[in-house]
Amino acid sequence: MYPHPLIVVNDGLLVRTIRNFIVFHSHLPELRGEGSSPEAAITCLADRLAFAIAENPDNFHREPLRKALADAQASLMGPLVRPEK
Repeated sequence: MYPHPLIVVNDGLLVRTIRNFIVFHSHLPELRGEGSSPEAAITCLADRLAFAIAENPDNFHREPLRKALADAQASLMGPLVRPEK
């Protein structure tokens, strides 16, 4: 089994008693999503990936974004990776 392409990180900080989670795709670490839960962070990442797809001028640059978006959407439907400590 291949490692999961999405990486969920718990930043360990409490912001008004809500933990902040950061998620990014292993092939596109510069695009990150943040949220109060892993699911919220992945949804944020998916939104940012969709925006990046719409803003890119050609298929060559859009294809890795599409793959990352598909991975994010799939992880919302299946089991999530455990947050790293």
